Amino acid sequence: LDGKYAIHFFELDRLYEAAGTAPEKRLAILEKNHKTVTERDDSLSREISLKVNMGKYDDAIELMKGRKFNIWEGGARFNVNDCWTDAYLLSGHKNFAAGRYRQALADYKSSVEFPENLRASESRGGRRGAEVAYWIAAAYEALGNKQQAGKFWTKSSTAERTRGIQLYYRALSLRKLGKNENAEEIFRDLVKSGNEELQRTSSQIDFFAKFGEQQSQRSRLADAHYKAGLGYLGLNEKDKARQELNQALEAGPDHLGAKTTLAQL
Repeated sequence: LDGKYAIHFFELDRLYEAAGTAPEKRLAILEKNHKTVTERDDSLSREISLKVNMGKYDDAIELMKGRKFNIWEGGARFNVNDCWTDAYLLSGHKNFAAGRYRQALADYKSSVEFPENLRASESRGGRRGAEVAYWIAAAYEALGNKQQAGKFWTKSSTAERTRGIQLYYRALSLRKLGKNENAEEIFRDLVKSGNEELQRTSSQIDFFAKFGEQQSQRSRLADAHYKAGLGYLGLNEKDKARQELNQALEAGPDHLGAKTTLAQL
């Protein structure tokens, strides 16, 4: 239909996601039809998410700054809050790796400072409090400010609503605070939880399943491998961690957490 309708690009990208299509191919289609894609929040959110995934953090941030997003009932259709947090965290990691610790610190702090146009609630931003506080502490440590680093490691280790992947960052912070036994217990629990989820989910993608079911299966498989991979990484079993993270990407090529962690190994 000539690429006239933004909703078609939203739906097409969901199908590509369910099929495990490479994120670079998905992004190229959306960028090529950017003018149409911008006509809807949900289709634009797909382009923004993929830009973050492909390392185009500045482009993604500019797109988020320049638009007032509507709130969908239930909030399940798209989530630019996580895109905002991911874009700034990953920009921070890039600066951190280059030794630009002050810029990294600024990025980490910005990751949960949502502009009004995103219409993000405080509770939504708080879901990743343990992760963000851990990286802020890491930047302060690199800058030689041990007092502030300790403050944010404590904040990370006691963050409310900490569950799932956020437990990994709680454990990292506990380790920094010298509470190694507590940290290792969490890492072992992550491995156990990930493996239990894998036992409940078939390791083979059912290509003939209904669209939503196939999409959910990929997501569950990728998340379970990712969780186990982080647990192994925390236990310093890097070969096992690398194996789990690669399997996460096989199930979900756009899994940003697995992709980012694997690149840091």
